[in-house]
Amino acid sequence: MKLKYEYETIEIDNEIVAVPVGESASKTKMMLRLNKSAAEVLELLKEDTTIDSIVEQLKSKYDTPADKIKAFVEEYIQELINKGIVA
Repeated sequence: MKLKYEYETIEIDNEIVAVPVGESASKTKMMLRLNKSAAEVLELLKEDTTIDSIVEQLKSKYDTPADKIKAFVEEYIQELINKGIVA
């Protein structure tokens, strides 16, 4: 799975926001508010990847059980799929 559009994340007033850039800016106007974990998932989705790969990468950064990380990743990716951002 991978992002359908090119996004860049920026931090504004201690908030992380993802905005479409390049040709993607003319195809979607959807901006995303993100927490740090969601921003990391979005960054990993810039390349074709799997849920298991994302979970493994996040496991190495966070002291959180793998099942909780996987639940977060699955829920967040499903939200992005529902919004038409991930294919």
